[in-house]
Amino acid sequence: MKERFTLLCVVILLQCSVAPIQAQISITADDLPYPGLEVATTVATNPPITVGKASSQAQIWNYTKLSSEATQTVVFEAITEEDTVANESFPSATMKSNLLSLFGGGTGGLPIDVGGAASYYSQNAAGNVVINGVNLNLGLNLDSLGIDIDEITMIGNPADAFYTVGEYGDSFDNSGSYSYTINVPVDTLPIPVPVTIELNTDRHTEIDAFGTMQFRYENYDVLRYNETTDVNLFAGVLFFGIPIYTLIDTSFQVPSYRFYTKDKGYPLASITVGEDETEPFVASVEYQAQAAPDPIGFSYDVNCLNVVFTNTSSESESNGGPIVFTYWDFGDGNTSNLKDAVHNYAEMGTYKVYLEIEDTDGITDTLSKIIEVGCTDVSIIDLPTFTHTVFPNPVNDILHFAFEEDALAYIEQIIVFNSVGQQIHEINSLKDVVELDVSNWTGGVYFYALTSKDKGTIFGDRFVVQH
Repeated sequence: MKERFTLLCVVILLQCSVAPIQAQISITADDLPYPGLEVATTVATNPPITVGKASSQAQIWNYTKLSSEATQTVVFEAITEEDTVANESFPSATMKSNLLSLFGGGTGGLPIDVGGAASYYSQNAAGNVVINGVNLNLGLNLDSLGIDIDEITMIGNPADAFYTVGEYGDSFDNSGSYSYTINVPVDTLPIPVPVTIELNTDRHTEIDAFGTMQFRYENYDVLRYNETTDVNLFAGVLFFGIPIYTLIDTSFQVPSYRFYTKDKGYPLASITVGEDETEPFVASVEYQAQAAPDPIGFSYDVNCLNVVFTNTSSESESNGGPIVFTYWDFGDGNTSNLKDAVHNYAEMGTYKVYLEIEDTDGITDTLSKIIEVGCTDVSIIDLPTFTHTVFPNPVNDILHFAFEEDALAYIEQIIVFNSVGQQIHEINSLKDVVELDVSNWTGGVYFYALTSKDKGTIFGDRFVVQH
């Protein structure tokens, strides 16, 4: 694989609200790579994302159009006695990666072929992960000397702080120097000529933006590490550090972006960019892969006779795109067309629940599950009968719950759910008539549950807000 500088993801400058100067998160040593870490990553070229800007206000980076299919794996391994290269050349190394090359892997471009590389790392006192050196297949052809240089080990001196702890507003400057010397026999000379290969880096990093990174199936709070790396590649003969014969001497600059979040151990995304006349463009992005939801699926949460159903079906393009039709059969003669649903069963028992969906391609899929409904500690039929009335239904402004006197001896709380089963309101101080102001609620179907401290949910039903 060719060496590539990776920058991190970034994107659409959408701003939900004015955010404080201080970011929501900070990156600590616990959020950096560690021995034993294995991360599935995906690399996309020319992805449909943008770079964004430095800002003290929260941003949104939209990665929802990226596929989540993993194409490769980054592995950090603790070194072993058998790892002679690491032990001999990098005695302080504690991690290595089979994908990350000298500057962290990805799909950028160095002017040389740095095929399969393994970088060796350790962690310094500040918690930063530093590169001690790299073993790589350089693939450097020095025709003028009649030799090919393949696998080499380049030792880092000083070690380059590559994964760095920090928070919004921090900046860092790091330098790294990596060298390898090969003795080349020359017919006209009595001793071999030492040819030195050097890679020198100067990296400036600013944590200059923060916000939310939106992936297809999950969102993350992120910090953006904006990095600019000046690189010099030299191959030739040195005399006390002074070049006396030069084969290669080239310099280039690589801007990069990496985005960190909590508890992932590795950049959530890294971007390689190019530049045109107006602004940087994203050449490639390496990002952590996510497991796609099943083409059809649902989960459920039973609370006595009240069940919240959550539709977990995938809406990815590879699975047909967004869901345009949903049909639930709760197994007791009741149905629903809501994407997610809340249903109150009249009796305890076992029910076969069906879900049917249709996507934008017109493809339908069905799934059924057997669920058990009922209270775990007491049967519903053991409860004293009581009467309550909910009116008006539909309601425009004030919804009334009217209870008979005996009912309040057993009911302690009213819980209200929205149409997707999320609890949005609760009433704890009950009386004969309880009023609920819904004048500012969005029109639609809502559900309520009457609960008892000892027996959980003892009744539930729906009401409609209609303005």
